[in-house]
Amino acid sequence: MAHEWENLAHDPEIAPLLGVNYMRHAERKSEAAEVESIERKLTDPVERRFLQNPGKLKQQNDRRKANLAAQSPPTDLRASQRDKLAKLEAVTRDFVAENMPTAEQMRHNPPGAVDHHMAWERHAKRALLTWKNVRILLHPSSDALDLANFERYRPSNAVTRNLFPDGQIPGQWALGPQAKANYDAIDWSSPEVAARIDELIERGLVKVRTRGAAHPKRGRPGSASPPIVCPVDGCGASYRGGFAKSNLARHTAKAHGIREEVPA
Repeated sequence: MAHEWENLAHDPEIAPLLGVNYMRHAERKSEAAEVESIERKLTDPVERRFLQNPGKLKQQNDRRKANLAAQSPPTDLRASQRDKLAKLEAVTRDFVAENMPTAEQMRHNPPGAVDHHMAWERHAKRALLTWKNVRILLHPSSDALDLANFERYRPSNAVTRNLFPDGQIPGQWALGPQAKANYDAIDWSSPEVAARIDELIERGLVKVRTRGAAHPKRGRPGSASPPIVCPVDGCGASYRGGFAKSNLARHTAKAHGIREEVPA
């Protein structure tokens, strides 16, 4: 039994339009620029002399022009065609989005996600390709990168608890069992709830750890101790760290001729 979108796609007024794999706007623009560049070289007497095989190059360019013309969407659609294509776009979008793996499933890959994705892909592939073609037919001059990208309609689990801890890339629970059980019963935007949270934090019953908070600087051992300054007036040399004493002894011996035994 044919689905609704298939019946719409077989409408004689729009069916011929859907049997073409249309180029995106950026592809057509790039291909047209290449065709124009080669034609300019073939017609310019000076540049033509440097071409190894002008005849073969012209044949290739003619094929490129033919492909460009065949894979460019028409820009003179009738109003009735546009209406039918708009309806087909909505119907194919609903069909493809039905049972589509969620963003969380694709990200975390829990058991069964691969089989789910493959089954959905087999079921929706023809409708998805039709949707992409319809998008280009309805917006032939659009240079939007995501014009025919269906990812914008991939469903997403808004509830933070569905993080698939058994997945290949597991999520991390931010709440304890009791908190997860009562999460939906709490109005988190309520001022009373905010005041209660602040009270629990002040009493030390709730700890808050902010991601991205600055960590204390971790220097080498002894880097926090005060510097050891050269005793010679006017020198100003100073040393820090675990080797400060030995470095100062070498400095005074070399720069001032003072040799002192470094204490252990």
